Amino acid sequence: MRDIAVRCIWGHKIGDVFEVDPFNVGGACCLLYTQLYPYLHVLLSGATPGWATEEHAVSGECPDTYDRLAYKLFLVKR
Repeated sequence: MRDIAVRCIWGHKIGDVFEVDPFNVGGACCLLYTQLYPYLHVLLSGATPGWATEEHAVSGECPDTYDRLAYKLFLVKR
């Protein structure tokens, strides 16, 4: 997690790191995971959205507009 305006009701904090994939939520709440899910497939296919500022990474905000949690989703090569 990169930034948060208010205390997240799900307990996410700045600096939290989750390992997620299309079959594993890795500790992310349902609101955050549903936001990440489409981008997981884009990144895992080796692509990067045209509007992204970094290759193989996506930054965004949780759909919970009260908490305003900002995230960065990136691909880690293994």
